[in-house]
Amino acid sequence: MDAPTLFSIMQGGIVLGALYALMATGLSLVWTTLGIFNFAHGTFIALGAYIAWQFSGAEAWGLPLFPAIVLTSAVMFAVGVLMHFLLVKPFERRADVVLISVITTLAASAILENGLLLIWGPRSKQIPPLGEGEIALGQISLATSEGILLVLVLAILLGIGLFLRYARPGRIMRAVAQNREAAELLGLNVPLYFAIAFGLSQSDVPLQAQRSTHMATPIPPPMQSVAMPRLASRFCISNNRVLSTRAPEAPIG
Repeated sequence: MDAPTLFSIMQGGIVLGALYALMATGLSLVWTTLGIFNFAHGTFIALGAYIAWQFSGAEAWGLPLFPAIVLTSAVMFAVGVLMHFLLVKPFERRADVVLISVITTLAASAILENGLLLIWGPRSKQIPPLGEGEIALGQISLATSEGILLVLVLAILLGIGLFLRYARPGRIMRAVAQNREAAELLGLNVPLYFAIAFGLSQSDVPLQAQRSTHMATPIPPPMQSVAMPRLASRFCISNNRVLSTRAPEAPIG
């Protein structure tokens, strides 16, 4: 096997790994903060893809890609907050909240999936790439869009880690995850920070969706809501070691 072929294989693995790491970050934020697993995460990625296409697609509104990604992130944050209040908050005080959240998120996944087909139809759509051309390094080349994606993924992961460790809202989220009752006694708005965690878990969806539309073998829509969380959940344990909200030190002040 020659060097360019080996690099091409490694490049594909690194880019796909970055996609799954970003996906697992959203899942782990919800898991470590609320203690539930969001089985609708794959469908949320599909929703983010359609919204990003609606903003940036040449056949839709035709906005530049980066403003479209920012707008889609804001919309998906709002969707995440709304889904928390609809799917989780009414049951969070129940002892069987984990089982109920499995049912509610799976139901939301099925409803959203069929809603996407009704609104945007079954035909394939593609979001514009993050960049054109290639970055050449001798005989080895890297697509500009993939290079930009890797940089953005690293920046997002680093930003989330710094947010949870140093920002006051991030420290409060960690404290709430460790001991909800103590946080409530201190006067913290626990449901608000749960909603923020759910919203943040969806705000990086546009980058995941953008890359997914350029995969050679994309996951069929009916399998997306099941396959994506299952694959990404394998990364949650290692991801939580870096971004866990259950760290022993979580000062509020």
